[in-house]
Amino acid sequence: MFDALARKPSGMKLIELSQLLGAPTSSLLNLLRPMVVDGYVTLEAMHYRLGPAAFRLSARPGLAGQLPGVRSGLLRS
Repeated sequence: MFDALARKPSGMKLIELSQLLGAPTSSLLNLLRPMVVDGYVTLEAMHYRLGPAAFRLSARPGLAGQLPGVRSGLLRS
């Protein structure tokens, strides 16, 4: 979802995200609501965009080097 939003800085409507990701709009809405509250995604004029918290997360030193290990740990679970 973050990758899809990053590729379209002008934002995406819920239905666009749904079609692109192949996920039901109701499921995406349940994921997006807390992301908006926490600032990872913004919602303006019915368009979702990456929010300031997503940019702060991506700027954290050393985070990129830790992500592959986290991902592989999740895949083993």
